[in-house]
Amino acid sequence: MVLTPNIPVCRCRYQTLSKPIHLTLDPTTRFLLIGNSGNDSIARYEFATKTCLLLVPPGACDLDGPAGMAFGRDGAFYVASRLSKEVLRFRFDHGQAIGRAFITRLEDNPEFLLSVTL
Repeated sequence: MVLTPNIPVCRCRYQTLSKPIHLTLDPTTRFLLIGNSGNDSIARYEFATKTCLLLVPPGACDLDGPAGMAFGRDGAFYVASRLSKEVLRFRFDHGQAIGRAFITRLEDNPEFLLSVTL
């Protein structure tokens, strides 16, 4: 694929994808997850259809400054919430993100997450 400046490769179905930061692939490698610091959300880009949808809505579970993202062996989706100094865990029920704080009161802003299997 050749990228031409100012020519979009895909269009997002929700218009507020701004300030993308931190990317990760889902375990199937069908989707690219995009942290959106413009409105504290996570978007999901599907390679096959070239579509982009909202995965985690703005501010869900007090998401503030999405950063590193990873999938755990438990099937959950983990997101570093930099400005709230937390790591959040999301599960999906009928396409709806259900989140809760996993690690709280960190002394520093969490930035990167990596899932490691031994």
